[in-house]
Amino acid sequence: MKLNNVTFLNSDMKFETGEFLIKDNKIVFDLNVEDEEDTIDCKDYFVIPGLINAHFHSYSPLAKGLMQEMALQDWGNTSEQGKIQQLLFDYLENEISEKEFGYIAQKSYIDMVKNGVTFISCQGQLKIVGFRQSKNVGF
Repeated sequence: MKLNNVTFLNSDMKFETGEFLIKDNKIVFDLNVEDEEDTIDCKDYFVIPGLINAHFHSYSPLAKGLMQEMALQDWGNTSEQGKIQQLLFDYLENEISEKEFGYIAQKSYIDMVKNGVTFISCQGQLKIVGFRQSKNVGF
């Protein structure tokens, strides 16, 4: 497959616009290589390497904004925000079923794929469930 007018991150970590082939699952810049597959005009797209999320919690969709502007050492403290955080942590640890957590994890993984993440590192006690759910969405 040939990509024309594509903006990509080059080896100098700078964006460049040009063209290249994807041949046998590899990027090929030698355009003299014969390629009889489709050509795609990518003038409206960026092509970047897969992104890595090196610190991830599968419950992130539930906690969005809950930790905002609060130091890590204050999480779960006696403030109103801290009490709400602690309720969430207790619920996740003691009440939620593996199946329910699986649905939350799938939502997290799908959101990451939509944003270009192709590798994750999942933290927490339910990481085995998270790992199984990540396989369900193609990680």
